[in-house]
Amino acid sequence: MIRELTQEDDLKALLEEWLKECQGKNFEINCDVDITSGHLKGMAGQENTTVFVITDGRVLGVIGVQVVNSPIGKDLLANEHLWYVSKGYRGMNSVKLLMAAMEWARKRGCSHFMATASMLASDLHDTICDLYKTIGMKKFETTYISLL
Repeated sequence: MIRELTQEDDLKALLEEWLKECQGKNFEINCDVDITSGHLKGMAGQENTTVFVITDGRVLGVIGVQVVNSPIGKDLLANEHLWYVSKGYRGMNSVKLLMAAMEWARKRGCSHFMATASMLASDLHDTICDLYKTIGMKKFETTYISLL
């Protein structure tokens, strides 16, 4: 079932899986399950943010979404925050989670939806890029990171 995150939802097991999957690929970013959980829970129930989860007695997937003003025009944009689905529940569940987030943004008047294909949490970067193209998204930016 896909629904919005509640404060009672326990994200710890899912985020521990996320952290384990990104070990060795975390670009020396100090990832922390408690901080990430707090960030997502802080987004839940706010006016311009939401978090959707896949649940089956426990949280199996998560996607956060934030509505922002375009820095280059008058449009509202939706920006994805941390989209992750447990390995055994990927595929169509991942797509449905993304579609729920996009529909939420559409209902709030967003003209565009921005999503990342990060190399941080899994080896699915190229597969995610292909999914985005399949649903009509276009490559917009390329991001680089450097340790300071």
